[in-house]
Amino acid sequence: MRTVLGFFGSAGQVGVTMTARAIADFYAQSGAETLLISASGKYGNDYASVFEAVRSLDDLKADIVNDTLKSEEMRSVIVREGNLSYIGAVRNPFAVRSFPADSIERILAAAGGSYDFVIVDAGDDFNSGLAVSALNACDRRIFVLTQQQKTIDRFIYVNSHVLTALGIKPEIIVNRYVKNPGLYTVDDIEKLTMQKALGKISECEWGRYAEVQGTTLMDVKSYRKEIERLVQAIGEGKQPQRRAKLLIGRVFKQSRI
Repeated sequence: MRTVLGFFGSAGQVGVTMTARAIADFYAQSGAETLLISASGKYGNDYASVFEAVRSLDDLKADIVNDTLKSEEMRSVIVREGNLSYIGAVRNPFAVRSFPADSIERILAAAGGSYDFVIVDAGDDFNSGLAVSALNACDRRIFVLTQQQKTIDRFIYVNSHVLTALGIKPEIIVNRYVKNPGLYTVDDIEKLTMQKALGKISECEWGRYAEVQGTTLMDVKSYRKEIERLVQAIGEGKQPQRRAKLLIGRVFKQSRI
């Protein structure tokens, strides 16, 4: 049974893209057929340098708009590495607003039953048809927050003005977490947002290096362990826990850092 996970930003620069890519890598390296869709509406394939020459969502747009998207057209855009298939980010960010509000649904329909997991990096622009489509199409909607006040305030606003109106129940994770008496704790964030956090991902000293190199932090043992715990927490919801534990047991036996 296919599981579709959407990752959203409570604001810009909170780490949605790296988190989505890391989760996709986890599932793919565990042996699951995984599709990662870069649908944030931002130009460039961050943390996906291996896919730099790819075609993109732009090449599917005409078929999406005309409701003629077929699996053959979608496969022509996908770049594959191991068990990870990837649909690249837009090349023309100015045309993002004209994607229909059911774009992700049409991509999923064209994908059929080819994938065990679909991970959607949906960004934080809720005026975009891609983000609205991801909100409607995904089985789980996971919002990435940090300890910054603005990310918490914006999540509260989006939840009350957008998600509630759509009948959507969001989930949250706390990214780039540091222990500091001057910052919100996870407990504080849960109380402010009235949401139980699936988990936290700590700030990593290798984060700046990863941004420069265009890679995730999955080779860093501490980061990888927190992604594993996050996947297990996701598994305790809609995805059966037995499978989540099986996946965890098969992946990442060595760390290169």
